[in-house]
Amino acid sequence: MAYLNVRSTSPAHVPHSPALLAHKARRLRLTTGDARYAAPLELAAPLSLAARVRHTVTLPFRILMREPLLIVTTLYMSFLYGVMYLMFEAFPVVFEQGHHFSSGAIVSVFYLLIFHPRYEAAAARAAPESVAPEIRLELALWGAPLLAISFFWFGWTSYPSISYWAPMLSGVMMGFSVIWIFLALFNYIVDVYLFVAASALAANTVIRSIAAAGFPVSIFSSF
Repeated sequence: MAYLNVRSTSPAHVPHSPALLAHKARRLRLTTGDARYAAPLELAAPLSLAARVRHTVTLPFRILMREPLLIVTTLYMSFLYGVMYLMFEAFPVVFEQGHHFSSGAIVSVFYLLIFHPRYEAAAARAAPESVAPEIRLELALWGAPLLAISFFWFGWTSYPSISYWAPMLSGVMMGFSVIWIFLALFNYIVDVYLFVAASALAANTVIRSIAAAGFPVSIFSSF
């Protein structure tokens, strides 16, 4: 499963333009002996350790506050993340208390598989140009409606009087849809914010984690 998830992210070698210019400038200095060749990256004033730490820590939040696209994506992913952790609490209530499953049997409900070859085909067709980030959203277009369907399905069939197969099958659909949405949106953020992707994902992770901590608290009032 881990292999398939890694494959679906379609890693590719994407050169960093400032670093390429710096490499080219060094090569020209060596071949020509002319020290005037210098790239903007080499001319930038070095930052102190405190300045670098301050820049690294605040950059994710500055990007988050200035980018409406990242705000919307982060809020949606935070909601999904909170729902996912809420379901981690809901499954034991439904299956252990309602259907008297053992904890070991519950774990098997979360096994998932995913593979997304269509992006690889699109990347091959577009080469050597890059693929539009929006193509990454294809999986999310399938996953978002399936998540809503599976969530209502689970809620409507979580009673002990209904066969455990009903909520279990809803969990399978929910698992696929969450993985599809997360893979799509993670890769979309990386493609859109390529040079600051780590900071964008860091801001996304902080908000998602807050949602994940808050949602499960309300689970027992739901049953």
